[in-house]
Amino acid sequence: MKTISRDIFRAIHENKWLSIEYKNKQEEITKYWIGIIDVNPLTKTLLVEGLHLEKCTILELHIYLDSILSSTAVSYTHLRAHETLRHL
Repeated sequence: MKTISRDIFRAIHENKWLSIEYKNKQEEITKYWIGIIDVNPLTKTLLVEGLHLEKCTILELHIYLDSILSSTAVSYTHLRAHETLRHL
């Protein structure tokens, strides 16, 4: 989980997309590129704009941190920082 936390921190501060593998409630593993909109440390969730890599759809999602299996900040990408994260 330490590397996932570091990747989230890096993605926020460098305004990058974050590539993740995520296990949903149906136990399916899904790959997304996510743009982080907000962080809720109390519920351990992220509000994100998620690009589903297989379906090529973009959705606003609530992601549970504990369900992220792997992550990496995507090099050579740029994501406009959301207002809620500019003050972190």
